[in-house]
Amino acid sequence: MFLIWNIFLSWVPYIISLIIYRRKMIIKRGRSWVNHLLTLMWLFFYPNTLYIITDALHIKSRVDYYFNNDIVVMDNGGWLKFWLLIFVILLGFIMGIISLYAMQNILDSNYGPLFSWGFVAIVMVLSSYAIYIGRYLRLNSWDILNPIKLFNNVIQTLHMDMLSFVGLFTMMLLCVYVLFYNLISLRKGA
Repeated sequence: MFLIWNIFLSWVPYIISLIIYRRKMIIKRGRSWVNHLLTLMWLFFYPNTLYIITDALHIKSRVDYYFNNDIVVMDNGGWLKFWLLIFVILLGFIMGIISLYAMQNILDSNYGPLFSWGFVAIVMVLSSYAIYIGRYLRLNSWDILNPIKLFNNVIQTLHMDMLSFVGLFTMMLLCVYVLFYNLISLRKGA
């Protein structure tokens, strides 16, 4: 059940980014209050697209397997569960990367590359922190509706383990994003 919910939450920012991108084509420079509201909604849901990577932790508990001479052995049902988990994780993650690319493209055309890359960096740091509090504190997107609980939990996370996680996760996400960005840039140049 967690997988259905997490992939649904990955679709939300993807669809919002496509709506904003299409509106940008209609509204010059994309500066309407509707686009700003949609951008805030996108930012609110975006970390879910990257959080789905952490669902890989469930492979061990959801898939029956054993090792035979250093070879992983599973029955057909185990392989099906394994590949379903991998597919959904990759689908959600790729939707997140494409969604961020669409948002960066809009910001780049409106404000320039420095602003758009700053936006990417900030989104990656915020997303990494959101992933941390989601995975370790078990908070969800809707917990923002209870700001006192959220604030109390967030204060508890201010320590070196959190900083290490956020720093490493941000670097990993930025590396993957830059590779994706360069791949698209090469494609455009072809």
